[in-house]
This record gives sequence, C-alpha cells and structure tokens, in this order.
Amino acid sequence: MPVDFSALGVRKFGTIYEGLLENEISIADADLTTKKRSGEQVYWPISDAAKGSPMVVEEGETYLHRASGARKATGSYYAVVRLCTNLSLPQQ
Repeated sequence: MPVDFSALGVRKFGTIYEGLLENEISIADADLTTKKRSGEQVYWPISDAAKGSPMVVEEGETYLHRASGARKATGSYYAVVRLCTNLSLPQQ
C-alpha cells in the first residue's frame, strides 16, 4: 500500500529517515522469539528461550531489528535537507 509522505515537513521526514537508519533487515536463520535485554526488546532463538515462548519470526523470514549502534557511536546523524525535500514533494 503506497504511503503519501507529501504532508510531512522536511524535519519530520528527516526524523523518520533517521529512525529507519537505526535498524537493519535480516533473514532469520532460526525461529525467533523476543525477550527484554537492557530495557529493549531483542530477537532471540526460540530454542534458547524459556519453554512456551511465542514464535514471532519463522526461520527464513525477514525481520527488522535495531542496528549495532555504530551510527550512534560515530555521531552520524544527518538527514540531507535536499533529499528529504525531494522525497516529500507530491508526485505529479
């Protein structure tokens, strides 16, 4: 389903963009569940989880998870205004 981002301002669009950059897409090499670690939900192999833990990602499926934190460690937080402006313009 297409999403119309044209109503978003450049700053709001940049915030969304930066949030997406904090994540990575992976393919599950095992069935996964989630558990809380340091106050954050993380994916965990269901084989290592407590009995009865719900499966949330099946082996072979893609899933979105928090990145390693390398961007945060290097201070790489910058959304190019020109890029955001072009992406937020309505298509004609």
